[in-house]
Amino acid sequence: MRKLLLTTAALLALGVTAQAADLGVAPLYKAPPASPVTGGFYWGLGTSVSVANSNVSGTAILPSNLTADGGTIDGEIGWVGNIQNTWVRLAVDGSYENVTGGVAQAGASASWQDRWAVTERADVNMEIIQSAVALTGINLGTFPTIANPAGAVPSGLKVGTPIQYLGAILREESVSGTIASATGQTWLIAPGVETGWLWPLLNAAGKQNGTALDVFAQVDFPTRGMQVSGLFANGGGAPVVQTGGINIGTEYRAGIHLLLP
Repeated sequence: MRKLLLTTAALLALGVTAQAADLGVAPLYKAPPASPVTGGFYWGLGTSVSVANSNVSGTAILPSNLTADGGTIDGEIGWVGNIQNTWVRLAVDGSYENVTGGVAQAGASASWQDRWAVTERADVNMEIIQSAVALTGINLGTFPTIANPAGAVPSGLKVGTPIQYLGAILREESVSGTIASATGQTWLIAPGVETGWLWPLLNAAGKQNGTALDVFAQVDFPTRGMQVSGLFANGGGAPVVQTGGINIGTEYRAGIHLLLP
């Protein structure tokens, strides 16, 4: 009986030890949490600055060049996935803008303001662009890339290895303006391109915490401007100039967004 009890106790001890060892073994790989870097839906907030060199037409009274600049407050929703082993992002930004510009001379003035905008974005990892160019067999020399702008990351943040991306944008903007006493308002459409860096943010242990920092630059090309009529009048009240317009030029923009799952 004593031998049986000792044998049973020994077997139980071995079983408990083996079970404890199994519980203590960590998995060899643990996938990072879903984030704007690894995949899934996300949202974000940020800001940007922009400048556009435009021109005034239809009157010789005012200078033709008009430069507008200012800043925006942005909200973003998007999705990140992996298609054919390629990082892909689709996103939509909504922006409140304070982008303004104007000129004045000889008692007359012209100005335009940009208040609201929506931007659709489609991006891929820069590496797929480089691979596609290599497949053509065309020697383009060193493929142009943007230097990693590490200085754009606020101090105190821990970040992981960034993803550099390249993509296309389509931007719709609500613009309004004045030329002398006439006013006008319209929506313009501006296709363009963008590139940037997406940094995963890390926790105190150096692991991805599910958030990311997006630093980007965009260039877009508005397809139309704003036109008004009945600008000026002579002493008899007849208009001197029938129509005039403000043609929005190429827009340049740089921004930073904080993205969250």
